[in-house]
Amino acid sequence: MPNLRLLLAAAACVAVTACAQERAAPPVTAPPPPVAQPAPSPPPAVTQYDGRYIGTATRTSRASAQCRARTLRTTMTVRGGQASLTAGSGRAGPLEGAVAADGSLSLASANARGAGRFNRTRFAGQVEGGDCTYRIALNRSR
Repeated sequence: MPNLRLLLAAAACVAVTACAQERAAPPVTAPPPPVAQPAPSPPPAVTQYDGRYIGTATRTSRASAQCRARTLRTTMTVRGGQASLTAGSGRAGPLEGAVAADGSLSLASANARGAGRFNRTRFAGQVEGGDCTYRIALNRSR
C-alpha cells in the first residue's frame, strides 16, 4: 500500500499546484464616462452689411415733450455683424444689436427699442422710445 500513499500524495500535490495556478477573474469595471462633446460653434457673424450708414430718423408719432424734433440726423455703424445706432446728439446713448443672416436687425437700449432690415446698401426700420416713434432711413456711406 505504500504505492497508494505515494499516488495519493502525488494527486494531492497536483491538485494544490493546479489551484495555485488558477487566477481570479479580473474585477468588473464600469465603462469609462462618455467623452463630453464640444459645444456647437456660434453661427458666423453676418459681415456683409458692415460699414457706416447715414440718414435720418423722421418722427411718425405726435410731438410730446420728449420728442419735439421732426427729423434727427442718424448714424449707424456695423462691425463684425454688431450694429450701433445713434440719433441726434447721441446723448441718449446708442441702440445696439446683432445683424441676423437674413439682414434683419433688432436694436435695444435702456430707453428705446427698434427693428429693421438691410437691403444691399440701405437700412430701413423704426425706433420707439417713450412717446416717440421714428422711421429710420439710412444709406451706406462706405
